[in-house]
Amino acid sequence: MQSWRYSLEGAAKIVDAMGGLDVNVGEAMDYDDNSGDLHIHLKSGLQHLTGSQVAGYVRFRHDPASDFGRVKRQQQVLKLMIDQLSEPQNWAKLPHILALAHTEINTTLSNQQLASLLTLYRNVPDDNVRSFTLPSRAGWVGDASVVFADQRWAKPIGALLFGRSDPPQDEVLVVNATGSATFDRTLVGALRGAGWNVPTFLDERTKRTSLVVGVSPAATTLAKTFATATRPGSRTALVIGTDLAPDAE
Repeated sequence: MQSWRYSLEGAAKIVDAMGGLDVNVGEAMDYDDNSGDLHIHLKSGLQHLTGSQVAGYVRFRHDPASDFGRVKRQQQVLKLMIDQLSEPQNWAKLPHILALAHTEINTTLSNQQLASLLTLYRNVPDDNVRSFTLPSRAGWVGDASVVFADQRWAKPIGALLFGRSDPPQDEVLVVNATGSATFDRTLVGALRGAGWNVPTFLDERTKRTSLVVGVSPAATTLAKTFATATRPGSRTALVIGTDLAPDAE
């Protein structure tokens, strides 16, 4: 399995090597932390940012979304960086940027593999690029604001995304019966991102117990992954009830 980790400082250097980045800043940001040498002053709207400004943009957390806003901005900036590097006028910069990536970013991908990913990405419609956030909640450890992942969901989603074999391709209907109107996006995003065939999903009134319906290979695998009971049926369905609702006690 390939790995990829980066630091904000390394990402800032790459943005500078790209010549900056055009970012649509959702709202004005003004924050100073002299002890941490962090100064973020950005106006709202589309603007051309330097590497240090981009680093400040993704580090900013002093809004209602806090850490979850940071996650969304990091996803936004990563996509913008890939989009910009994929433009033909920037291809000449790739050798220098890829060399810089191996200095500033910890990855097992080779330069050739990184370049191939960019080539593939150019042909992928935006609608086919999905992201989701693991179910989690904000909290505190001492004076530090942190995000706690829902451990009941970390294991099954990890199994979905990083399984050793491709998932069965039987169609799966996802039924959200948790009572959480936003949970569809997380669950369906994880399944589709892992290669499962999920053409549609729906919300139903809350159910206390999760269940997998069907007798297909997909049903068998899903029941094992989510440790749910099964029921025969002509169509494979994953029904998530309140027992597996995010942050359920």
